[in-house]
Amino acid sequence: MGLLDIFFKKWTDKEILAYLKVQIDLINIDGHADEKEHEAIFNNMKIIKWKLKSQTETNNLSEAKKMSKKDVLFTIKGMSDDKKKIISLGLKTISLADDKLLKSEQEFLVDIAKKTGIPSVIFTKLELAKIEFNENAQVTEPKPKIVEKSSSDFHDNYITVDKMFPLLDGVEKDYEFCKLIFKKLETGSIRNDEELELFILKFLRKHSGDEVISKLVNFQTIESVLGQSLNVFIDNNDTSFKGYIEIEQYHSITTICYQLCNQVMFESIIGGVK
Repeated sequence: MGLLDIFFKKWTDKEILAYLKVQIDLINIDGHADEKEHEAIFNNMKIIKWKLKSQTETNNLSEAKKMSKKDVLFTIKGMSDDKKKIISLGLKTISLADDKLLKSEQEFLVDIAKKTGIPSVIFTKLELAKIEFNENAQVTEPKPKIVEKSSSDFHDNYITVDKMFPLLDGVEKDYEFCKLIFKKLETGSIRNDEELELFILKFLRKHSGDEVISKLVNFQTIESVLGQSLNVFIDNNDTSFKGYIEIEQYHSITTICYQLCNQVMFESIIGGVK
């Protein structure tokens, strides 16, 4: 049994099936599920520590398809806020997988959020720019572009990514903590890996076990969002803009924070058995 299995709030079999079923329903809306969408589902399931074995995958898919919509909604509605957050981000990943967005898919996402209480799926301008809208997709008239004066000389790509995190409930403070660490590295307040680790550990040890678990989920979410954004920039050969290095460093820092959350939880376990 791994550390996360002990301390992380595990997903029950029913919760796993409900999450799997809602993803299957989303990719089948257009009557066709492609390879990228299936790959996105399996990647989403890995995040919640679903053991991927060929026979198990087949059985779970079959069991999930048998689950009624009423049972799916009831199960998701009863999940913790952290799990609901993961489901919302997972459905967003599925929506972006095939670079298309149908009106029926948008309506599905809105309906699920309304009936289960998961955070609403919100697409950034950068993500919408990559999506090919079907002729039946919901079309809104473009708003006039407002140019705001700012002291920042960061590229729009950076600003778009940076503005995503206030939209994710409960994540923004931990994202700002990662940015703070980068500033300290940049100014020399933190001079080496040892000082970096001690700074993060001191921060984490001030929090309760439940708070550290919540931060574990938050850092995993931040890491995923930043990683996906970096992949988009790399795919588009767009890595020289002002702010790319910052995003890359935030991603690395978040990974370290996530890993050190595990260490702090381990310390709690050891302390509890003394």
